[in-house]
Amino acid sequence: MIRALRVVVGLAASLYLLAGPAVPQVHKGDPRWWPAWRMFTGFGLDLCTVALTNGVTGEPIERLEALGYEHFWDAPIGQRTLRDPGAVSGQVKTICKKLDLEDVRVDAFCAVEQGWVHVATGKENACIANTRDLVEGHDTKRPYKKAKKKTP
Repeated sequence: MIRALRVVVGLAASLYLLAGPAVPQVHKGDPRWWPAWRMFTGFGLDLCTVALTNGVTGEPIERLEALGYEHFWDAPIGQRTLRDPGAVSGQVKTICKKLDLEDVRVDAFCAVEQGWVHVATGKENACIANTRDLVEGHDTKRPYKKAKKKTP
């Protein structure tokens, strides 16, 4: 009797945990009683991943190597992990000065609770663009929402 009860309770708990993220997506309802799945909840937030490209030659630029660090762990934490588009813009301007480059393009994604937000697509020259132009209308702080265009 106890063994059967353990099996039933264990199966019910397992089903609840496995079905939890799917129920709100299928029924489009409030996930109040179901455990929701989120890409980032605390650990991965405030993190941006960046790809730099030389705008003249099209060659990729390793950002930490360009700053003079031989290995990822040699760089200070503020240089390794960029927390927002403002930090990305500041680091790119430093790279432009250090390597004496005129045109650097930035492709940057920043983490939010729902996934990644593409905040910079490489359309602007990051060496001369300010942060607001670089992020192409996105907020510079999380959740990096795109500003709505005003219609007269």
